[in-house]
Amino acid sequence: MRFVPFVLVLLSACDMFTSAPVRPCTQRSACCKVCDKGNACGDSCVAEGNACSKARGCACDVEEVCK
Repeated sequence: MRFVPFVLVLLSACDMFTSAPVRPCTQRSACCKVCDKGNACGDSCVAEGNACSKARGCACDVEEVCK
């Protein structure tokens, strides 16, 4: 029987609660436009800081596109 030091087990448990959740990315081909300046708004982009009043469309923020 193999024993794992308690400290390693405790650190692993802490990482489980402090790590950011993994978000799935969107394939570039699924986006009609990739917004690298500003934010996605419907099927187009708006300048950063401007409010979007459209529903989710086919435009994607560059951060959500798979690398």
